[in-house]
Amino acid sequence: MAESRPPDGPSLLTWLVPTCVLAVAIAFASPQVPPRARLLVLFPVGCGLVLGFVSGELARRNVPDRLWLVVSVTAVAAVLGVGGGTVVTYRDWAREVRAELRRDLERQRSESNGGLAGLVVGGEKRAFEEATSFPTYLVRRTTQLGRWPVWGAIAFWAAELLLAGAAAGVLAGRSQQRAPEDGAG
Repeated sequence: MAESRPPDGPSLLTWLVPTCVLAVAIAFASPQVPPRARLLVLFPVGCGLVLGFVSGELARRNVPDRLWLVVSVTAVAAVLGVGGGTVVTYRDWAREVRAELRRDLERQRSESNGGLAGLVVGGEKRAFEEATSFPTYLVRRTTQLGRWPVWGAIAFWAAELLLAGAAAGVLAGRSQQRAPEDGAG
Protein backbone atom coordinates (compact mmCIF):
# COMPACT_ATOMS: atom_id res chain seq x y z
CA MET A 1 0.00 0.00 0.00
CA ALA A 2 2.91 2.34 0.51
CA GLU A 3 3.98 4.28 -2.57
CA SER A 4 7.55 3.92 -3.74
CA ARG A 5 7.74 7.55 -4.90
CA PRO A 6 8.71 10.07 -2.22
CA PRO A 7 6.40 13.04 -1.59
CA ASP A 8 6.61 16.09 -3.88
CA GLY A 9 8.63 18.19 -1.42
CA PRO A 10 11.80 16.08 -1.39
CA SER A 11 11.43 15.31 -5.11
CA LEU A 12 11.19 18.99 -5.88
CA LEU A 13 14.26 19.68 -3.76
CA THR A 14 16.29 16.91 -5.42
CA TRP A 15 15.77 18.81 -8.68
CA LEU A 16 15.83 22.42 -7.48
CA VAL A 17 18.92 22.35 -5.27
CA PRO A 18 21.31 20.86 -7.87
CA THR A 19 19.93 23.27 -10.50
CA CYS A 20 20.64 26.27 -8.27
CA VAL A 21 24.05 24.92 -7.24
CA LEU A 22 25.00 24.47 -10.89
CA ALA A 23 23.91 28.05 -11.67
CA VAL A 24 26.08 29.37 -8.83
CA ALA A 25 28.97 27.17 -10.01
CA ILE A 26 28.66 28.64 -13.50
CA ALA A 27 28.79 32.15 -12.04
CA PHE A 28 31.94 31.51 -10.00
CA ALA A 29 33.70 29.28 -12.52
CA SER A 30 33.26 31.66 -15.46
CA PRO A 31 36.27 33.86 -14.58
CA GLN A 32 38.46 30.75 -14.45
CA VAL A 33 37.69 29.92 -18.08
CA PRO A 34 40.38 31.29 -20.41
CA PRO A 35 39.23 34.50 -22.14
CA ARG A 36 39.61 32.90 -25.59
CA ALA A 37 37.10 30.21 -24.58
CA ARG A 38 34.55 32.76 -23.29
CA LEU A 39 33.36 33.60 -26.76
CA LEU A 40 30.53 36.09 -26.95
CA VAL A 41 27.14 34.44 -27.30
CA LEU A 42 28.58 30.91 -27.56
CA PHE A 43 29.82 30.67 -23.97
CA PRO A 44 26.59 31.93 -22.36
CA VAL A 45 24.43 29.73 -24.59
CA GLY A 46 26.72 26.76 -23.90
CA CYS A 47 26.36 27.33 -20.16
CA GLY A 48 22.60 27.56 -20.61
CA LEU A 49 22.54 24.29 -22.54
CA VAL A 50 24.57 22.49 -19.85
CA LEU A 51 22.31 23.83 -17.12
CA GLY A 52 19.20 22.99 -19.15
CA PHE A 53 20.33 19.44 -19.81
CA VAL A 54 21.24 18.70 -16.19
CA SER A 55 18.12 20.38 -14.84
CA GLY A 56 15.87 18.65 -17.37
CA GLU A 57 17.30 15.22 -16.62
CA LEU A 58 16.90 15.75 -12.87
CA ALA A 59 13.38 17.08 -13.36
CA ARG A 60 12.40 14.14 -15.56
CA ARG A 61 13.25 11.77 -12.71
CA ASN A 62 11.96 13.86 -9.81
CA VAL A 63 9.21 16.24 -10.93
CA PRO A 64 7.84 14.86 -14.20
CA ASP A 65 4.48 16.61 -13.89
CA ARG A 66 5.69 20.21 -13.51
CA LEU A 67 6.84 21.30 -16.97
CA TRP A 68 6.09 25.02 -16.59
CA LEU A 69 7.94 25.16 -13.28
CA VAL A 70 10.99 23.33 -14.63
CA VAL A 71 11.23 25.48 -17.76
CA SER A 72 10.79 28.80 -15.97
CA VAL A 73 13.07 28.06 -13.00
CA THR A 74 15.77 26.61 -15.25
CA ALA A 75 15.63 29.64 -17.56
CA VAL A 76 15.88 32.05 -14.62
CA ALA A 77 18.72 30.02 -13.08
CA ALA A 78 20.62 30.18 -16.38
CA VAL A 79 20.14 33.95 -16.65
CA LEU A 80 21.30 34.42 -13.06
CA GLY A 81 24.24 32.03 -13.46
CA VAL A 82 25.51 33.54 -16.71
CA GLY A 83 24.80 37.08 -15.52
CA GLY A 84 26.54 36.36 -12.24
CA GLY A 85 29.50 34.99 -14.17
CA THR A 86 29.76 38.26 -16.07
CA VAL A 87 29.58 40.25 -12.85
CA VAL A 88 32.26 38.11 -11.17
CA THR A 89 34.48 38.40 -14.25
CA TYR A 90 33.90 42.18 -14.25
CA ARG A 91 34.86 42.41 -10.58
CA ASP A 92 38.17 40.66 -11.25
CA TRP A 93 38.83 42.81 -14.34
CA ALA A 94 38.05 46.03 -12.45
CA ARG A 95 40.43 45.06 -9.65
CA GLU A 96 43.23 44.51 -12.17
CA VAL A 97 42.53 47.78 -14.00
CA ARG A 98 42.42 49.77 -10.75
CA ALA A 99 45.74 48.29 -9.66
CA GLU A 100 47.27 49.17 -13.04
CA LEU A 101 45.89 52.71 -12.86
CA ARG A 102 47.30 53.14 -9.36
CA ARG A 103 50.74 51.96 -10.51
CA ASP A 104 50.63 54.40 -13.43
CA LEU A 105 49.54 57.24 -11.17
CA GLU A 106 52.29 56.49 -8.64
CA ARG A 107 54.85 56.41 -11.44
CA GLN A 108 53.60 59.75 -12.77
CA ARG A 109 53.74 61.27 -9.27
CA SER A 110 57.29 60.06 -8.73
CA GLU A 111 58.38 61.39 -12.14
CA SER A 112 56.83 64.82 -11.50
CA ASN A 113 58.31 64.98 -7.96
CA GLY A 114 54.89 65.71 -6.52
CA GLY A 115 54.50 69.04 -8.33
CA LEU A 116 50.98 68.52 -9.69
CA ALA A 117 50.10 65.48 -7.58
CA GLY A 118 47.84 67.46 -5.24
CA LEU A 119 45.78 68.81 -8.14
CA VAL A 120 45.00 65.37 -9.58
CA VAL A 121 43.51 63.86 -6.41
CA GLY A 122 39.94 65.14 -7.06
CA GLY A 123 39.73 63.78 -10.60
CA GLU A 124 41.61 60.62 -9.72
CA LYS A 125 38.65 58.91 -8.05
CA ARG A 126 36.29 59.89 -10.88
CA ALA A 127 38.77 58.55 -13.47
CA PHE A 128 39.06 55.25 -11.58
CA GLU A 129 35.26 54.91 -11.43
CA GLU A 130 34.77 55.73 -15.12
CA ALA A 131 37.59 53.45 -16.27
CA THR A 132 36.31 50.52 -14.24
CA SER A 133 32.53 50.92 -14.47
CA PHE A 134 30.36 47.95 -15.44
CA PRO A 135 29.16 49.62 -18.67
CA THR A 136 32.81 50.26 -19.61
CA TYR A 137 33.50 46.57 -19.06
CA LEU A 138 30.55 45.59 -21.26
CA VAL A 139 31.79 47.90 -24.03
CA ARG A 140 35.27 46.36 -23.71
CA ARG A 141 33.77 42.85 -24.02
CA THR A 142 32.16 43.71 -27.33
CA THR A 143 35.20 45.36 -28.95
CA GLN A 144 35.93 42.15 -30.85
CA LEU A 145 32.69 42.78 -32.74
CA GLY A 146 33.48 46.41 -33.47
CA ARG A 147 32.90 49.71 -31.76
CA TRP A 148 29.70 49.71 -29.70
CA PRO A 149 27.98 52.51 -27.77
CA VAL A 150 27.27 51.81 -24.12
CA TRP A 151 23.56 51.13 -24.75
CA GLY A 152 24.50 48.68 -27.54
CA ALA A 153 26.87 46.75 -25.28
CA ILE A 154 24.23 46.57 -22.55
CA ALA A 155 21.60 45.41 -25.07
CA PHE A 156 24.03 42.80 -26.42
CA TRP A 157 24.67 41.47 -22.91
CA ALA A 158 20.91 41.35 -22.24
CA ALA A 159 20.46 39.39 -25.47
CA GLU A 160 23.16 36.94 -24.38
CA LEU A 161 21.36 36.44 -21.07
CA LEU A 162 18.02 35.91 -22.80
CA LEU A 163 19.54 33.41 -25.23
CA ALA A 164 21.17 31.50 -22.35
CA GLY A 165 17.86 31.42 -20.46
CA ALA A 166 15.93 30.36 -23.55
CA ALA A 167 18.42 27.61 -24.37
CA ALA A 168 18.30 26.31 -20.81
CA GLY A 169 14.51 26.43 -20.59
CA VAL A 170 13.93 24.78 -23.95
CA LEU A 171 16.41 21.97 -23.31
CA ALA A 172 15.10 21.38 -19.78
CA GLY A 173 11.54 21.23 -21.12
CA ARG A 174 12.45 18.84 -23.91
CA SER A 175 14.43 16.61 -21.54
CA GLN A 176 11.60 16.54 -19.08
CA GLN A 177 8.99 15.67 -21.72
CA ARG A 178 10.77 12.41 -22.53
CA ALA A 179 9.31 9.40 -20.73
CA PRO A 180 10.88 8.88 -17.30
CA GLU A 181 13.11 5.87 -16.99
CA ASP A 182 11.36 3.16 -15.07
CA GLY A 183 13.53 1.75 -12.32
CA ALA A 184 11.24 -1.24 -11.80
CA GLY A 185 12.20 -4.43 -13.62
